[in-house]
Amino acid sequence: EFRKIFDNLPEGAFQDLMATEVARLTNMEKSSLMALLNRGGKSFAVRRQDLPAKDVESPDLIVHRALALLVQNPQFGLSVKSWNQLTQSKDETVLLIVDVLEAVDSDPNIASSAVLVEHFRDDPQYDNLLPFVHFKHGILGDDLENRFPGFISRIEDIVWRKEVKRLSQLKNPSKEQNEQLLQLTAPGAINSSRTIH
Repeated sequence: EFRKIFDNLPEGAFQDLMATEVARLTNMEKSSLMALLNRGGKSFAVRRQDLPAKDVESPDLIVHRALALLVQNPQFGLSVKSWNQLTQSKDETVLLIVDVLEAVDSDPNIASSAVLVEHFRDDPQYDNLLPFVHFKHGILGDDLENRFPGFISRIEDIVWRKEVKRLSQLKNPSKEQNEQLLQLTAPGAINSSRTIH
């Protein structure tokens, strides 16, 4: 309810006073409240209504939706056996997925978003994680827990494609960058059957 009221307030001093008072009444830090509202600080959560229709299935949105699904259902992370490829990403949201998967893997008692958020309370990623608690991921269907590793595989594909594209577009690649590109595209590599579009 507060979010609806807050979103309808004109930006400025009145909105700031309202946020300060709600933060005080809820015993929350104002920065955390603002992160939940996607209004303050650095937040890389994307609201679906903020995206043009043609970008609804963009790679960034796929990553955001998977992170929201994981944050709202941390036990889904237990069904993921490996996420090594994700650790190579330079994307902050993908790396946040890695952080959540590692947290759930190290503490299987993290079974709700509340416990997950509390686990990250003193972590630098805390403010980045909060918006995903209420992010409307829009992923429907049965058996989401068993399908979740497929979402991670899709993100691995996105990470792989971005890295291959980045390396192949370098004007003067170093020897290491050439070797990395060859390794990513070599026959027998995990993703060698994937093609760049």
